[in-house]
Amino acid sequence: MLMLLCAVTTWAQAELPAEGTFFRLKNTTSQLYMTVNSYNSGNQNDGGIVISAKNTEDLSKQVFRLVKQDEKYHVLTFNNNVVSTFSSWGFRAEASYSNAALTIEPSEGEIWTLKGTKGYIGPNNGSKSEGSIIYSNHGTSNNEIYWAFEAVTEEETTAAAAAAMPLFTLSSLNNNSCYTITAGDAGRGSWYSGDNGVTSTVKQSVDKNAEDVNQQFAFIQKDGQYYLYSVAKKMFVAKSGDNTKYTKTAEDYVTFEKTASYAAPYVIALNGASHMGISNGYDPAVITFWNDLADGGNMATIALASEFNPEEALETFNTAATVVYEYQYNGNTLATQEAAAVKGEAYPDLVTPELPLGYVVTGAKPAGNVEGNATVQITLDIDNSLLPFKAVAEGTPTTWYYAQMHYYTTDNYSYRWFIAPAEDGSSVRTQDHEFAADEVDAHLWGFVGTVEGGFKMVNKATNKAIKSENNGVAAMAEVADATAFIAMGSDVHSDWFCMKNPAGNYLNAQGSVANASNCNFVIKHWSDNDGGSSFFLTEYVDEDVTVNVSEAGWATKYFAESVHVPAGVNAYIVTGAEDGWITKSQIAEGEVIPANTGILLENAGEHKFAKTVTYNYTLADNLMRGSVENTYVEGTAYVLANHSEAGIGFYKAELNKDAEGNEGTTHFLNNAGKAYLVLPTANETVAFYGLDWEGSTSIEGVEVENEVKTIFDLTGRRVEVAERGIYIINGKKVLVK
Repeated sequence: MLMLLCAVTTWAQAELPAEGTFFRLKNTTSQLYMTVNSYNSGNQNDGGIVISAKNTEDLSKQVFRLVKQDEKYHVLTFNNNVVSTFSSWGFRAEASYSNAALTIEPSEGEIWTLKGTKGYIGPNNGSKSEGSIIYSNHGTSNNEIYWAFEAVTEEETTAAAAAAMPLFTLSSLNNNSCYTITAGDAGRGSWYSGDNGVTSTVKQSVDKNAEDVNQQFAFIQKDGQYYLYSVAKKMFVAKSGDNTKYTKTAEDYVTFEKTASYAAPYVIALNGASHMGISNGYDPAVITFWNDLADGGNMATIALASEFNPEEALETFNTAATVVYEYQYNGNTLATQEAAAVKGEAYPDLVTPELPLGYVVTGAKPAGNVEGNATVQITLDIDNSLLPFKAVAEGTPTTWYYAQMHYYTTDNYSYRWFIAPAEDGSSVRTQDHEFAADEVDAHLWGFVGTVEGGFKMVNKATNKAIKSENNGVAAMAEVADATAFIAMGSDVHSDWFCMKNPAGNYLNAQGSVANASNCNFVIKHWSDNDGGSSFFLTEYVDEDVTVNVSEAGWATKYFAESVHVPAGVNAYIVTGAEDGWITKSQIAEGEVIPANTGILLENAGEHKFAKTVTYNYTLADNLMRGSVENTYVEGTAYVLANHSEAGIGFYKAELNKDAEGNEGTTHFLNNAGKAYLVLPTANETVAFYGLDWEGSTSIEGVEVENEVKTIFDLTGRRVEVAERGIYIINGKKVLVK
């Protein structure tokens, strides 16, 4: 409330200006007034505070108000600029309720001293012609630090009050009032009770209006805490992930923090941690939680809207209850969920907490209504299908796996590293993905144990399990060694998982302890679940992938598994097409063809490709595509065929299906396990690409019966005379010179 004072009035020593009252500060030594300097000069930033003669022509430069927060005083300009923050050099205007608040100490009579966190405040007449204000390390022996609070006239008070922003302090909050909340960034609008949570007036395309019930919120005080209440929804506001939700119970309490904005001096947070703000990074604008006091969307100006009857909101506290769900397996509690409930209403829904891998919820929430605080047991069961591996309860594993790990290389966390014991058995290490087939036992791992008791990770070659040494390095121990126990981490990705020892440390590829080889990193037990802690398992199957290449000598294959190139067959990727012929690059014998790769094969006969560990990288520049199952493919592509007239090569696929396989003109059928060719810049007029330029003949080398030549160009059109170029003559590729 503003107090109107006469010009001749001064305050006695025991009295300071009432909160919100306008006054001037006059230095008793210089008889000059504290003034807001409106220009930017020298070390005084954004309008520093200076000493100048009284000037009533611009009231805003010399009229101040006093606010007390947290037992600290703050001096505000008439429009709520806080000037009790100081630079290291001098007194400057900062828009903040700062920790550099004033200590106001009585001196004598009606004289006071002002002290900030860096010393006493007084004029420095030598810095500016008007005299700037600085900190002084001198105490009361320095007469320049003496000030008097001088009241302003009723006329000046009225003018200042008309221009001033409403002064609001947290002590003003009460249960019998409701308020509007406006973002510090004015372009983001005011808080608005949307259908699914708190949004903004900008989102709702409505004007700011304190009389709009959707823009009114109450701060309900109970047992020393504030709770945010939507007047429109007649429910409390709580946190739900990154956004807000409405609840019939007061789940989350409200706290207030000081900001760096004069227009919005507070940040409202839920439970003392999650700052609430109107995000401008989302469309539509919603209330999100972002812990940045300087963000304009987080800053909040709270203004009185109207009276409010808190009876219904307060009744919530009489009907509130807490339900604790205990998720149990065989009587052991593995996780808990605490949920707010309302007496007389249904039990809150289950929100399954993180459970160890393999556990599933089989119990349900109770029927009926909540009678009061309650603890409820929810039963768990085990679903082995959720495990990323097969295990035996005891003995020797019957299923073996390659265990690959992420490690940051030029492949950027590709699964290019598998783990195996070091040759001396002292540790477990990652090794490069290329390895000989006769080394597989050292690279294979099996699992012994149960979901409830945990698992040991056993190596096939050594019949020992992984354990953690005192230095954290993963070493090998006898299977019976209890220290080799491996507990599963959470299934954080559909394709990989984590392994932890009983101490909770993750098995992790540690590049910082590598030996001389840059592809031989020690495995350690690491406290964090980072990229090096993630595993990918590929089941080892002692069988080959058989591919038959017809007597024509060419075939395509789409490999779903990673395989090695065997002897007796040439494997190629197709990298382009030029002058009617494809360009290809051969994959050497013994090299890996990664899973989900289309390949062109040469040499008739049955060829067996040995399966190997799964790789998720691709062969660069390969234009071959394919599918594991029959798939309808859209767009221009070429398929391998052997036509009687033009011979074997890649022909443009005939588009005669739709996406469902019905008659249409946009798709073709690619058969299971086959590959096709997609060119980046397909020439719609080219109907055929040959395979082997070196195998073509000249026109003179073509033998024809009865001198009758059947000639086609590379678009598939029949021609009578072959000029210079490449043609299909009687089924053979021919170069006409």
